[in-house]
Amino acid sequence: MKNRIFQFKFMLFNLSVVLLAGFFNTAVYCQIPIGSPGKTQALLNEVVDISGDFRNFSNTYYLADSADGKLITKTINNIDGSETFTPLLPFSFVRRASDYSTSMDAVFSLSPDEKIFGCGESFTEFDKRGQKAVLWTDDANGTQNETMYKPVPFFLSSRGYGLFMHTSSPVTCDFGKYYSGIYSLMIGDDEADIFIFLGKPKDILNEYTNITGKAPMPPLWSFGFWMSRITYYSEAEGCEVTKKLRENKIPSDVYLPPGQWIDYQTAKVYSGGWHNIEAGKIPIVVLVHEGAVIPHIALAQSTAQMDWSKLDLIVYATDSKKVKGLICLPSDNLLHKISLVKKGDQFIMEIDPLAGKVSWKMTLFQINAVI
Repeated sequence: MKNRIFQFKFMLFNLSVVLLAGFFNTAVYCQIPIGSPGKTQALLNEVVDISGDFRNFSNTYYLADSADGKLITKTINNIDGSETFTPLLPFSFVRRASDYSTSMDAVFSLSPDEKIFGCGESFTEFDKRGQKAVLWTDDANGTQNETMYKPVPFFLSSRGYGLFMHTSSPVTCDFGKYYSGIYSLMIGDDEADIFIFLGKPKDILNEYTNITGKAPMPPLWSFGFWMSRITYYSEAEGCEVTKKLRENKIPSDVYLPPGQWIDYQTAKVYSGGWHNIEAGKIPIVVLVHEGAVIPHIALAQSTAQMDWSKLDLIVYATDSKKVKGLICLPSDNLLHKISLVKKGDQFIMEIDPLAGKVSWKMTLFQINAVI
């Protein structure tokens, strides 16, 4: 059997933390060099490759604080657990006889008071200690089960480290559910690429997102009240929900980003900020940003009968001297940019990407009121 790859990358913020191979708290061990002396804080990117034939995996790797002798965690070998009758799978490569599928099982120790947080969105207890989390996207269809819709292969330990599994394969994380003293990361691949971050939580999260990418700050409106469910079966059902929100005085307002927004139905203009906007004749709110131009086409019995050679450009402008928009014709299925400029009291085409193909009619949307 060929050797399988287990690779660790350690991101350290405390140089007193060392990785030891051998026996912990004895004079006989091999210290794997992972840093440079004389630094008080550093980002270390040393890769530790512990590839080998895991049919007889007996080595143990320790994360320990050399300053006070504190053991942070260690890998589990085939000798650990000999004091119990519970069969324990060591840190190993797994090949199943039933279907010849392969996995890497990264198995580490859990301290008695250790807590685990992370693994993405789930509806079980915040502390994952004592739980099994299957990191594979599935629609939970509610909040009463352990299925995860937004799994993330990363978690934080209260022992001062974070662990990221660099894989797109399914991962089954058993955080002491089967055996309370260990956690198992069954990675559905024949390679395990694991990043371990040590430091304070803010440092760990910062370096984790340096690798995976940092999320931008969500817009202000997203922090408002969200009303959602699996599905609405009719328009009447949706309207009944909005009616109840009003009756119970539950805020259900709209936050608009900076600029002016024109209501497509009522022609009212709203400035950026919070607004309570009533729906128009069609029971929805549709807003167009000031300075936009939207192509319209005459109705027909079917889309196949629409005349794409004659289009009406509706200009939504209060103060803008130039408006922009996009159009896509079914004949070429390409997205084209269109631009109009104001001459006198009318808008004329500045950029016409469909010259000779479309006859344009320009219409200025009539503003009703400015809110």
